[in-house]
Amino acid sequence: MSNSPLRPDEVLAGRLAEARKLLSEVRLPAADADRLRRQFIAVCDAIKAPEADPDTGLRRLAAFMTTLEQASAKAPGNSSHSEESMP
Repeated sequence: MSNSPLRPDEVLAGRLAEARKLLSEVRLPAADADRLRRQFIAVCDAIKAPEADPDTGLRRLAAFMTTLEQASAKAPGNSSHSEESMP
């Protein structure tokens, strides 16, 4: 294996996969989940545009992740305390 740094498009692909996984795992009210899915699709569409560049995609994805994390923190059942108390 090479220790060469990842290219921006490789970093973007990995972070998109992380965002998709988190979005699928978080428990949100239906309206919030639908809104966030639409936002994620919009980020993905913008990244695939012919004029898109990985750095802009990373910024868009970071903004989406911030929104997702905030929604997750506000939603009941998503706190770390409830996960720790699960059998």
